[in-house]
Parts: sequence; C-alpha cells; structure tokens
Amino acid sequence: FSCPILGSNKTDLAILLHYSDTTSVKEFNAITQFLQNLLSNAYIDNDNVRVAFTVYGMESTTIFDFNTYKQNMKKLINALSIDFDRWGSQEANLAGALDFVRTSLFLEASGDRLDVPNTLLVVTNDNSDGKYVPAFPQSLADMKNTDVTIIGVGLNIYNKDEVNALSDNPALSFILNDASQLSVVLQDIQSRLPSCGFDFS
Repeated sequence: FSCPILGSNKTDLAILLHYSDTTSVKEFNAITQFLQNLLSNAYIDNDNVRVAFTVYGMESTTIFDFNTYKQNMKKLINALSIDFDRWGSQEANLAGALDFVRTSLFLEASGDRLDVPNTLLVVTNDNSDGKYVPAFPQSLADMKNTDVTIIGVGLNIYNKDEVNALSDNPALSFILNDASQLSVVLQDIQSRLPSCGFDFS
C-alpha cells in the first residue's frame, strides 16, 4: 500500500451518518462496528488522524468535532457508540448535512487543520426526501469546492445516483445490499483515505 497523496501521513476525517428510524438494531450495530473498525488502526494518538462525527436526518447534529478526541483513540472509539433510539430519523436531508459539515466542521475553530487533507465519509441507509433533492447539486458543488475527498457508502438504497454523485471517482462510491457487507469493504475504504495515517499491516 502507498499513500494516495505522496508524502501525506495525516488527514482530518469527518464522518456523516444517517440511519432511518426503521433501521434494525442488528443493522445499526453493524454500522457502529464498521466505524469502530475503520478507525481502530488509525494513528489518532499521535495526531496524524483527527476525526469528527455528525449524524443527520432532517437536521444535522455534531456528536464530536476534530478537537474533542484528538490524540485519544480509546475515548474516540467509545464515542462512536451513539444512542440507537435517539438519532434514527424519518427524513434524510443530505444537502443540508453537507452544508452543515462544510460550514461547521471544516473550520479551524472545530479543529480542522488547513495544511492537512480533508476527507468526508458519508454513510446512509436512505435517500434524501424529495423536498431536499433540489438543493443537493449546489450543496455538493460547494463541498467539492473545498477540495475535500468524499467517500460515499449507501446501504440498501433505492436511488444509487445520490451516493454515486458524491465523488467524481467511482472507486470512492460503495453501494451495498445491507450493513453486513460493510466488513467486506472495510480495508478498501481505508485504502481510499488520502493519508498514510493508518496501519495496514
């Protein structure tokens, strides 16, 4: 494995998660386990990798920003175990979520580093509700203009176009039948992160 960005051993990774209120506990646990496994070999304690975590439905909420658990792998991993009953949502507003991450997380005040590549990982098991769809192209364009690498993961979604549009590189889009397949693509997703801040041994 070699660094996608030559010489870079750091990244600021924002995770953007949506799960519907019809998500089963089993599926939710698979998603949580995937996120914990994704970061379990990231170089967080030495500050090569910083992580922020946001959940979204109709609106978006930051669970923690880049400052909260920097250089504290154990607490960060534990903080990914969010309350299942609290965050499931009937609606998905990906356009609003992209705007929220761009204007609230990818900022120095939230721990984002100007000299470090930014990555956004979107994980969702639902498409945006129709009333939010018209705003999506502009919100996505605004996000891409910030020079962020976007990785999209769609779980059993009926319209693949929304997740596929997140990145101009098809290799950064993962459309899966259900959350149980996340473990299969785990290392592939890790290898797409623009950083050598992960141990692949």
